[in-house]
Amino acid sequence: FWDKIHIDPTMLLILLALLVYSSLVIWSASGQDIGMMERKVGQIAMGLVIMVVMAQIPPRVYEGWAP
Repeated sequence: FWDKIHIDPTMLLILLALLVYSSLVIWSASGQDIGMMERKVGQIAMGLVIMVVMAQIPPRVYEGWAP
């Protein structure tokens, strides 16, 4: 499964742990404002979707974009 979606499971697990931790820090620092937390979770979800989509593009394409 992981080879099919081109994502390293260890890196994804570490990334998710950091995202959860940072979300809790933001929630705590905002005075437990649930609205801010919902926006942050939405941004994280959008970023993860973009990461998975970008992982499907072959590296040769990125090489072509490089100067």
